Amino acid sequence: MRSTFTLLVFVLSVVLGYGQGWQSGRGPLGIPTGTIVAHDFNPDLLIVGVAYGRPPYYTLNGGETWSRMESMPRKPTSAEATGSPPIEVLFEPGTSHTVLVVMGNLLFRTTDFGHTWTQHKTNPPAGFKTLWIHPVYHDLWYVNGEDNAPLTYSTNKGRTWSLSRTTTDSSYVTFASEVFFAASDPLRLYVHMYDELWVSYSGGRWFSKVASDRAIDKLLAVDHADPKRLYAGTFDAISTSSNSGLTWSSARFQQPTTISKIVQARNEQGTLWAMGSSLYRSDDRGLTWSAVEIPRGRTHSLSITNDLPVLHIWNRGLYIGTKDGSHWKPIPNNFRFRSVSSLVAVSPVHWLARSDTEILQTTDAGESWQSICDVELDEESPILSLTFDVSRTDPRIVIRSTKNGISRTTDAGATWQRMAVPPPYHFTSISINQMNHCDVLALRTGELFRTKDCGELWEANNSITGSRIGFHSRNTSNGNQILCRSNNTFLYSDDGGTNWVDQGSSSEGLYCLLSAMDVPKSYFMVNYRGFHVTTDAGSSWSLKQASLSTARALAHSRREAHELYAVSSLGSLYRVSTDTYKIDTLLDYERKQEGFHAQGQLVVAGSRILMTTSDGLMEFVSNTTSLPEQVDYTNSLEIEPQPASETISIRYPTITNATVTLYSVTGNNVLELHVEPSELSNGIILSTSHLTSGTYVMCIKDGKSFASRLVMITK
Repeated sequence: MRSTFTLLVFVLSVVLGYGQGWQSGRGPLGIPTGTIVAHDFNPDLLIVGVAYGRPPYYTLNGGETWSRMESMPRKPTSAEATGSPPIEVLFEPGTSHTVLVVMGNLLFRTTDFGHTWTQHKTNPPAGFKTLWIHPVYHDLWYVNGEDNAPLTYSTNKGRTWSLSRTTTDSSYVTFASEVFFAASDPLRLYVHMYDELWVSYSGGRWFSKVASDRAIDKLLAVDHADPKRLYAGTFDAISTSSNSGLTWSSARFQQPTTISKIVQARNEQGTLWAMGSSLYRSDDRGLTWSAVEIPRGRTHSLSITNDLPVLHIWNRGLYIGTKDGSHWKPIPNNFRFRSVSSLVAVSPVHWLARSDTEILQTTDAGESWQSICDVELDEESPILSLTFDVSRTDPRIVIRSTKNGISRTTDAGATWQRMAVPPPYHFTSISINQMNHCDVLALRTGELFRTKDCGELWEANNSITGSRIGFHSRNTSNGNQILCRSNNTFLYSDDGGTNWVDQGSSSEGLYCLLSAMDVPKSYFMVNYRGFHVTTDAGSSWSLKQASLSTARALAHSRREAHELYAVSSLGSLYRVSTDTYKIDTLLDYERKQEGFHAQGQLVVAGSRILMTTSDGLMEFVSNTTSLPEQVDYTNSLEIEPQPASETISIRYPTITNATVTLYSVTGNNVLELHVEPSELSNGIILSTSHLTSGTYVMCIKDGKSFASRLVMITK
């Protein structure tokens, strides 16, 4: 008789010292969330990534090199950290590189890109929210406070302030979403208030309502050369007025599109650029518009610098166009995506991650990334949700779920094949059976589907409410063990999803869940009470550490057999012993209060500890000068069948005494052996005559490292 073995679990070993902090890096290259701030006359000077109160990036040489601002003026509030209210950054007109920041109703100025900040001394009555500075007459400043605060103006760069009023009843000008200047007339400006157009001929002191012949959705621009010429947007057209908004004419587009922004060059033609779902250009001051061929993708923001359009293509990057838009040059960048999530480490150097519209892959530990699934280009409209799973043994096999259904690739994204899953296609989670790649679970609201033949036939299991689904890592060949997270609890099935055991009563308030590496049905869990352990798939829990109630993600250390890492909601990192449940604090952000927020995913990849955050992919860096080199035992655990016998040969490099344990998938210890390092390094022979056919978990612990394999025995 002969034993057949399939090895399915990658093993990583990690050696880390005490920590110093999280550093941004190794994320996919791209544009961080936020606006582009372009200098009016210097196309080499750009600021990007203005969001959430964190220092943005800037370039002084057109993108050849990028730096991050040294700091922001102050720590963001909890509201600002979520983007509400937004933080505004702008170049001060008439200066070469002075940057102004509106933050927390205060105005700050820096002339050295964040090394030093000066607070503006005289605030308007309701404080700063949005600041507009006249593009030609730089002494004229206009400010909105909160939504119902009146428009305030200054004629001396903010040293003194006055309130704008209407001519009809002397009421204040409120709910003015934006101020539009007539560059050629310093005293004329327009606002859109109460869905009506208002104009001032007194530099903002008094405003009169314009008796327009039609309502406009949004005022977008005032012509630089003609202060009476206005441009406004509707759903499928751009409207133009030549008499300060009294009458309007419309230029319609072939395809309906909502124009969100218009910018104008200061050239003789007054070239206009309009951004909707694509980019449009007019050389006759808005009478006719033509579509501009741009790099493929969805437009995100538009600016103009020295009459050159600067365009941000979503998840593509920055491009600067020629004056006629006929050619576009990518602006290099060396900063990272903010929107990386769902990170999977297939090996120490091979990772997959999800951005807003792509599945990205790196095979060099994050030094370079490639897209293997670009939903935005593949499908008719931008994706609302994207989820995926990957084979850990053959990472060329990836299954994705989009708004148009579920697809499968076996060649790392070169080609995708649609799987015939029944509509609707709002799946929130999918999972691949790592022992049978054609066996896939797909979860949507209230329903769980499963296919065992790569999508030819789908079966609907019992109705279940959950947000994430997954095969257990130690499944038998039929994949009967399934876990489902639901409403901050988790459910467990050992019959393929027909029947579920709801552990809600014992895991109420579940923040994070992690299976034990070496014992089936054993899990670690954190809820509002603290850190818990179960050995019976959640039927009962034992509270081990109440102080870990702040943890929001867990990951196995893999350096020590009885060790894991935990990260808090603020980014503090802890090392936890699963023997003594002692906690070592590697990084304490609760005490430092540095305003850093984790987003709940912690991944150990080789010698690296990674975390997804609102600042992108972060890596924990030791306070030692360098991390010790990783000892990768991924392929060092050798398990071989012996022909014509009921034995297996095991070899594992170690320098200390080790324990070899064989578990059944039900958690029973069927074999345990304590061996000397020389025996295990040279190889030992184990008898399997007393074992039946099935799936087993082989574990080796030597106090310094840990290794395991799923083993299938067929007699």
